[in-house]
Amino acid sequence: MKIVQALFNWCKRIVRFFRWFPKKILIRPKFSSSFIQYWYCQSWSYDRWVAEFRMLQTIGIHEIILQSVADTKSNYAVYQTKMNGYSSNSVDMLETALTAADSMAMNVRIGLGFNDDWWSIERQDEIWLNNEAEVNSLIVTEIMMMYGKHQSLVGWYIPYEFNFFMALTHDQQANLNQFFLKIALLSN
Repeated sequence: MKIVQALFNWCKRIVRFFRWFPKKILIRPKFSSSFIQYWYCQSWSYDRWVAEFRMLQTIGIHEIILQSVADTKSNYAVYQTKMNGYSSNSVDMLETALTAADSMAMNVRIGLGFNDDWWSIERQDEIWLNNEAEVNSLIVTEIMMMYGKHQSLVGWYIPYEFNFFMALTHDQQANLNQFFLKIALLSN
């Protein structure tokens, strides 16, 4: 009986505690953006982008994140890059997507370049990390020069995802911190 009474008192205290918070303060999650990968949409026409944006807006999404716009390992971009040694898509995906987004009042966040070696490199490989940061700096500069006029272009996404096990040592963590910091500073 004491256990039941203790649980009952505990529940009463919790209810009293949560009554202190006004209902206006409750946080309600809101989904307002979505990712799309370039391999899926790299050849879409303007009309196809408009249709996609219209569909997204009907469900409350007003921002699209293009997960990555360049493969820095195979030197390929989905926009008309001028970077040495890079090939590009026959359809300028960025121009098409941004023009459609401008017309639909959508926001676009552009994912920078990505190199699939990310999943296998050593985090102490400062040369590799610095090279990727430099390439992404060139990508940001080029995109701003070519597409900066678009109102829909609102920011960047760094596609290099990581988890705790990727940087177990202090040196590995410091290298990753420097890598992300270089990209972030070069992207501002």
